[in-house]
Formats: sequence, structure tokens, C-alpha cells
Amino acid sequence: GSLQPSEFLKFAFLIVVSKVIIAHQEKNARPSYLADFWLLIKIGLIVIPPTLLVYRQPDTGMVMLYMAMILPMIFFSGIHRKLLVVFTAVPLVIVSTMVVLYVRFNEFFTEKVLGALSGHQISRIYGWLQPYEYTDSSFQVRQGFMAIGSGEFVGKGYLHNNVYVPEKHTDFIFSAIAEELGFIGGA
Repeated sequence: GSLQPSEFLKFAFLIVVSKVIIAHQEKNARPSYLADFWLLIKIGLIVIPPTLLVYRQPDTGMVMLYMAMILPMIFFSGIHRKLLVVFTAVPLVIVSTMVVLYVRFNEFFTEKVLGALSGHQISRIYGWLQPYEYTDSSFQVRQGFMAIGSGEFVGKGYLHNNVYVPEKHTDFIFSAIAEELGFIGGA
């Protein structure tokens, strides 16, 4: 792969968000709900605009990586637990709603929710949800399943994998681990 400009944003986010959190902790020896809420607003104003630009590239994987970096920083920032409950409840409700819409109201989900995404994103979602029906967009997923299954209980041994999983060092690292180390190593 090549080095993308969005790679540098990871380091910028870590540095800037850390600085904002530290400044908040130093300023608020006894934090209040209002001060903690403003901390979340500040972090959002720093993170959301550049993240939306990266999402428009489109690079959804990098956006998820940004969230995987920023969310633990927020959780360990020392803000009130009740505010964290609200902060985590909203995304959980959204994800739960998406699952219910997909399972119970598939036609509505397809038209309204997936209709808001671009073609390649829809293709990847269907390839992930139904890999044996959407074979054009699920090669990586199916190969990952084969690699995991071929590892059996104890695996094939370190670097003795023979199922081809393209780009396994990225999203599919678990398939390589399970193939080499089996169920025992994957668990």
C-alpha cells in the first residue's frame, strides 16, 4: 500500500485530543457535568470535520480506525460515568435499530438506510452479511472463513498457512492467526 494523507491525521488526533483532555483535567480539578459535556463538544469539533473529509474519499476503514483511537481516550479522560452512559447508549441504540431494521424490515432497510450509502459501500456490506450470495464483493470474507476453518483445532504452525487471503495483515489478521494457531490460538 501507499502512504495516504489520512495516515498523518492519526498522529495529529492523538496529540491534539490528548492536549485538550489534559487541559480539561488541569482546569477542572473537580469536573462538573457541564465541563465534561463541553469537553465532548471540543473533541467533536476537532475530530468530526476532518473525519467527514476522510469518509468522503471514501475511506471508511480509516474513519473506523480514528474512532477506535479516540473513543478509548474519551472513556479514560475522567469524565462522569453518567455522561459516558449517555455517550455510549446513543450509538448502541442506533446500531440495535439498524440490526432490527435489517432483520425485520429488510425492504425498508435496503431502500432508506443503504440508499444513503455509495455503491461500493453497499456492495461491501452485502458481501459481509451474505458472502455466499454476493460472491463478487465477498472474496476476502470467504477466503477468511476458509483460512479459519483450515486451521482446525491446533493450527498448521507459524507461517504455514496455505489459504490465500489478500491483505490479511489488515482487517483479516484473525484469519491468519486462526489458520496458523488453530482454535486454541484464535481463542
